[in-house]
Amino acid sequence: MPEDLSSFNLLGISTADKQTKTISSGDITPTEKFVIVAAQAGTTDDLDGIVTTGIDAPGDADGAELWLMADSGDTITIRHNRNAAATKNILTASGSSLAMSGNMLVRVVYNIALDTNGAWVVEDAVGSLYLLATGGRAGSTSQAQDFGSTGIKADAIAESTPAAGVTIDSVLLKDGFVGMAEISTPSTPSANNLRIFPRANGSNIELIALSSTGAECVICTLANGAAPANILTLNWIE
Repeated sequence: MPEDLSSFNLLGISTADKQTKTISSGDITPTEKFVIVAAQAGTTDDLDGIVTTGIDAPGDADGAELWLMADSGDTITIRHNRNAAATKNILTASGSSLAMSGNMLVRVVYNIALDTNGAWVVEDAVGSLYLLATGGRAGSTSQAQDFGSTGIKADAIAESTPAAGVTIDSVLLKDGFVGMAEISTPSTPSANNLRIFPRANGSNIELIALSSTGAECVICTLANGAAPANILTLNWIE
């Protein structure tokens, strides 16, 4: 007789454990380990609380583990610390909201020792982390990551697409050089700072430094499409 695989177990999640829960007033009340989270109305919603009633774990919910996935076509935003000191509270590792959509799978674990009366702790990503621009997918995550007000610290940032380099706010970093798109004039920097930018001027392209007073210094001028000349032209524009 063929083996019955109707409730096989993979990494602690059984197919028999799967359920769909629709958000109600910001909360879900799961009774299984694998939860498909559906928006209350439309295709977007916020998840602010996971009610512990019905969670089978020692000491009510302490140590309980859930796996969450957004319902097909929905974007569910898991919001950080929206129910402080309530047993249903959710805490993200980054301290910021986490948007869940597509094939993204999020693990949450309950810790009774947190936030006065216990809280769910979100493991913000599964697998490798990538920093993504809005839109296209790169690596193993499906949307941009929000690192909150603390910013990002890194020893190295590597390109995710071979030979593409890394683009940060229209500035290309690639193979040891910096590529900048032509702009008219950037915003004026604060005192003791400069902004360096390229600007088209007729048939030429100029590299310009802008001071906090609005004064400009043309560092060099090159003919568009021509090989760089061994000339450095300095002009201060008041």
